[in-house]
This record gives sequence, C-alpha cells and structure tokens, in this order.
Amino acid sequence: MRDNLLDNDQKAHYILIDDLDKEWAAPQIVYDLIAAMIEVIKEFQVFKGAKIIIALRENLNQLVFSGHQHRGGQREKFAALYLPLEWDKASLTELINKRLKFLTQNSLEYKSAFEKEGKGGESGFNYVLDRTYLRPRDVISFVNKIINNAHTKSSFSKNVIKHAEPEYSIERLHAIDDEWSENYGFISKASSFLIGKYNGFRIQNLKEDDFYDVYCEEDYSNIFKGDLLNILVSWKINKIKFKNFIKEFLYIMFRVGVIGIKKSATEPIRFFYNNDIPVASADFAPEVRIYVHKALYSALKINVKALEADYLD
Repeated sequence: MRDNLLDNDQKAHYILIDDLDKEWAAPQIVYDLIAAMIEVIKEFQVFKGAKIIIALRENLNQLVFSGHQHRGGQREKFAALYLPLEWDKASLTELINKRLKFLTQNSLEYKSAFEKEGKGGESGFNYVLDRTYLRPRDVISFVNKIINNAHTKSSFSKNVIKHAEPEYSIERLHAIDDEWSENYGFISKASSFLIGKYNGFRIQNLKEDDFYDVYCEEDYSNIFKGDLLNILVSWKINKIKFKNFIKEFLYIMFRVGVIGIKKSATEPIRFFYNNDIPVASADFAPEVRIYVHKALYSALKINVKALEADYLD
C-alpha cells in the first residue's frame, strides 16, 4: 500500500463516507465500526500520502468510548488526534450574511434584514444567535423560519422573529431527543420538570414532587436509557438519595444542552459549548443557579418575567 497506492502526495483523491450512524445495522456493529475507524487513524499516520478525517458528534463519541462498548482503550489515548469543531458568533454571522445574499442575488445583507430594536438597540440577529447552540444547523433553521414568517418582506422585525420562535424552539427540543436518544432516551420527557419554571432557580429549591412525572413513568425502562435510566432506577430503589440523583440528572441536562449553570454571583452562565472551565456533576451544588437555554424558552414555557421569591445574589 505504501509503495503502490499512497506513494504520490501531490495527487489528491477524496473518499467520503457518510451516515454511518443511520439504521443500516445493529447499533453495536455501528459503534464497533466507528471505533475501528478511529483506531486505524494512528496506524495510517506512517503514510504521508493519506489523511483520515472523522467528524463525530459528541453523543456518538460518548457511545463509542463507553466502557463496555469500546474494546480499543480509553478516550485519552486519542486525545491528541482530536480537534473540536467550534463556531463563534462572528463566523455564524458571516455564514448567514452569505446565505441571505445568495437567496436575494446580493440585494440583502443581515444588517439591513435584522432591525435594531429596544432601548439598547439590540440587533434582532443577536436575539437569534442567543437562541442557538452556536452551530450552523441551529441558526439556519431559525432564520429559515423567520424568512417564512416574513411573507416576502425584506426586513425581519421583532414580531416576525418572535412569531417564528415557537416552532423553532419545539424543533430544537425534538432535535435534542433525536441526537441523544441512544445515550439517554427521551430528553423531552426528562425535561418536563422545567415547564413553567422560573429562570435562574436554585437547585436547593427543587423538590421531589417536581420529578413526579419522571419518577412515576410506567414505561420508564423504554423511555430512558444509559446513565439517565441508571440514576432513575437507583433513586427509585433508594440506592441513592434525591440530592445525589439531582446532581447526576442536572449534569446530563447540562451535557445535552437543556440547561446552563451559574456557579456563583461572580461567574457567568455556562453551557456545554463554553469550554473555558470544565463542568462536572459535583458542581451542581444546592446553592448553584440553573438557567434554561434560550433556545428552549418557548418550548418549555420558561417564566423569564419573574424570579424566585428568594432570588438574591
């Protein structure tokens, strides 16, 4: 192979394999295949004429490297090969600007499309970005719905954006279900305790009654999976206390993007894509505040106009 196939590093050939995680085989076969592809990257490093790039969602990365499924070793062995794919607001703004110009034959840019409104003159596009997970799929989905609600208008007012938000928000919650179903089951069922909640509530104000629907779900063994199912069962059989269940449960909600955490009055709200400081289940202490991601405000009917009675920082 080295002498006859990979001997010319000046001539480029591309082989693209997609949809390996689709339902073409049993899940375990899929995970084993992806794991094998990751392992073979290290072996192919000796071939200067070949480069293997694998784009892997975090939920698949977690499944592939879960202890009982991956035979080839720990994730740490491959850490040096990883390059997190991250987008910032500037790059997403550029993406949407190019998309709007393409759709309108260069007659419309984002600055003129999204009006500035309110006392601070906040751009409607910042409102959109705040309701995404800083990924292209999110912002494109929201903007597409805004365009549909604009009814051929060339500018998107606050009302147009807000009319598009409920459909987008529900779609995001369903997308979390789809993305993490193999790991945890139905996140939308698990997050039902948040419906109508005050935003920025303290963990210590959560009660067992808040999780009545989750605890009493008759079909819980089919609704939930993985770590989420394990901690629920442990709580139901009194293997762990409610306070320990809450820590692990909220950490899962954090990982999938439903909630963010504010550890203290001096720290910002952090979501899973804020990688400056790691977040662990131990960080979900009673005094910590929880904030629902703005993408899910509408779907979960979050109360953002009022605060808890004891809201003091």
